[in-house]
Amino acid sequence: MVVLLELAVALILLTPKIWALAITVPIALFLIVLALGRRRERWLAEWMWILFAYRGRHKYAKETFEYADPNLTPVLESRSGLKTFTITDRSRETVGMVGDANSLSAIILVEQPSDGPLRKPRAQQTLPLGIVVNALQTDDVVLASGQIVQHTQPAPASGPGSSSVAARSYATVSGDVPAIRLTWVALRLEPDLCPTAVEARGGGMLGAQRALLKAVRRVIRDLKDAGFQATALNETDLVGALGISCSVNPMIGTTNQRLSAGLRRTKELWSAWQCDGRWHATYWLNKWPGITPTNAPLLPALLTSVPALAVTFSVTVTRTMSDLIGITSHVRVAAHTERELAAATTALEQRAQKAGIGLQRLDGEQLPGLLATLPLGGAVR
Repeated sequence: MVVLLELAVALILLTPKIWALAITVPIALFLIVLALGRRRERWLAEWMWILFAYRGRHKYAKETFEYADPNLTPVLESRSGLKTFTITDRSRETVGMVGDANSLSAIILVEQPSDGPLRKPRAQQTLPLGIVVNALQTDDVVLASGQIVQHTQPAPASGPGSSSVAARSYATVSGDVPAIRLTWVALRLEPDLCPTAVEARGGGMLGAQRALLKAVRRVIRDLKDAGFQATALNETDLVGALGISCSVNPMIGTTNQRLSAGLRRTKELWSAWQCDGRWHATYWLNKWPGITPTNAPLLPALLTSVPALAVTFSVTVTRTMSDLIGITSHVRVAAHTERELAAATTALEQRAQKAGIGLQRLDGEQLPGLLATLPLGGAVR
């Protein structure tokens, strides 16, 4: 904003001739409007950059991945360059990782204790945020970010048959227990943030994997001490988790219909993202009501109980340059059709408004929004 205003002033002051003001003044006024104008809680200048980035992504969204794992293909189409790896820890168990030249991520599946209920009501499901915050630095290993992702398929989900007698009966019996609820903790390492730790463990990709593995072990230990069950996903399960989070159509992998045709399975629209014909919309949570130990579990539960194909809630924590903790939250709704998505997002917005939660739909940024809700450790918007 300040830069645009300075440009507008400089443009007028540096105009050499009076007659040239007829050209420079309209340009300066345009820059001022761009700097000070707002639309839907965003500056017009921000909308301009969002539009440029959106068009740029569309221009290069042509690559296909016919021979990749069907669960991973939608992720590769959204963020090309990702590769999966396997590393073996001291106990001879394999741990899967995913990353590119700049970062590396691992995923931990978090479950309730084996002696507890199989699926607790949403309001009793506590997210282990403090454990993830503490893991941002483990001795010499510094993480770029930590993330908690809760993927929920409400019971009954939206779609054909969701209003049937059987579905209504199930909802009456199950109460507030979702059909499926998966909780992942994803840790992301950027080797540049802790080069000494990477070099001390062999350097290169192997050193980065070993450094990330140290953080993974610490989080698993802390989760178990807190009463959770925690398992680092191997490479196969990691790929499966990414596919589940994208709500992929499982038939694509078995029929190979669209893969053999060489067509992309995903498409970014201005206000939605599509995968296998299913519709997704992501929101950024820009306002939280007063958080207390009592209502903290209720807020994610409120958002993830919207009738939809699936609802994914993500919280990403980072450490700022001033050593403060930054927290960013997103929620993504998936539906079978555009009409169902509209109904689900309307219900989501209404619930959030009643609870005092601020939601900003990421129009023009649905692809970055998707990446922020996948268990990759928190993508940067």
